[in-house]
Amino acid sequence: MSPRSSSARPRPPALAALAVTALFVSIMLMGARGVGERELDCEQAALRLEECCPDFDPTMIGCSYEWSCGGSDRVPVVTSSESDCIRESSCEDLVEAGVCERVLERQAAIDDAYAEWETETVDLGEAVCP
Repeated sequence: MSPRSSSARPRPPALAALAVTALFVSIMLMGARGVGERELDCEQAALRLEECCPDFDPTMIGCSYEWSCGGSDRVPVVTSSESDCIRESSCEDLVEAGVCERVLERQAAIDDAYAEWETETVDLGEAVCP
């Protein structure tokens, strides 16, 4: 066995940085992404509705962006301002104002539009949280 050559050098930091950058770009090009602010807002609002609304199942509403090739993209069922309103409202106010039902009705309308391939006509309509 021969001892390691003294000419072996560690890789320069620039090469390591280049490898990390290449890995990051590759992952981004493959479609990996984090959670957007509106998605997080929607998920927090859904958890608030679960606390306040009888039998509300937060998994029944869509809080994620879904990108498609050549079709319409899906967006979270509630906007960021609606999410703020939901999180800041009392449970009593949410139930009395019918927010629980309006969120579910909006989700059903969106699901129906996508089931019929009428994605061009999807409109969030009136605010779910007054």
